[in-house]
Amino acid sequence: MPKSRGGADSWLNTVASCAEDNHRKADRTPEQAGMPLLRQPFEPTPADAMLLALGQDDLLRLPEWLGQDDLLRLPEWLGHGVVA
Repeated sequence: MPKSRGGADSWLNTVASCAEDNHRKADRTPEQAGMPLLRQPFEPTPADAMLLALGQDDLLRLPEWLGQDDLLRLPEWLGHGVVA
């Protein structure tokens, strides 16, 4: 439910889209606007947020202790919450 209609101000009620699609969706849910989600919203951990904020060059310079498993999940994270 859109925040303007009483929806929660939370990660799970947040969807990213370009300005044109956001305007087209307007004050409706994605379902009401006929814009199905490509991925389900998720609540990022602080580590997720850090990895998503880094550029490609920064990712290549991360310390080994950070863990390759986190880096392997990055493409999955980048697709979450996008509207068609």
